[in-house]
Amino acid sequence: MGRITIVMKIGFVWAIISFLIGCASIQERTNQKYKADEYSTEIARLETITLKNPETSKKWQAHYQLAQLYISYKNPRRNYKKALENLKLYFPHHPTYVDDHDLRNWLLVLKEIQNQSPHIEYQNKKIKRLTTKLKKSKRANHALKKENKTLAMKIDMLKTLDRRVEEKRKNYSSE
Repeated sequence: MGRITIVMKIGFVWAIISFLIGCASIQERTNQKYKADEYSTEIARLETITLKNPETSKKWQAHYQLAQLYISYKNPRRNYKKALENLKLYFPHHPTYVDDHDLRNWLLVLKEIQNQSPHIEYQNKKIKRLTTKLKKSKRANHALKKENKTLAMKIDMLKTLDRRVEEKRKNYSSE
């Protein structure tokens, strides 16, 4: 009896270790640090997984990882819309026994970003128009400053000429 108990305990410990190693490898892939040029490669790989594995847990994990990659601050081509799409696909398959506040927060934040995107886009266009107008005004201002300098030089020359004429007039009057 004692020998069976020991074997069961060892088997149970191995089962727990195997489970933890599996979870760690999934977590490691999710938290893996990518270089800026590696994001598109990894995204393409995960999108292939989502297409080739219909209705499997591997597909849903790939959707979650895609969302993480799309919102990563290091990703030079962040795409919040695609991140939201992938999180929406993943969320129904998220384990129900896990109440993941972070996942719900990300869903809410990404929805808010998507709702604000048209307003932000309008403001960006307005900023672009105003920036263009400002550049034109600066160029016109620069041209006017150059013209003012030229006119100031001409005025100085006319003043000098006027003094000379006045001196000659005085000389002719006094003679």
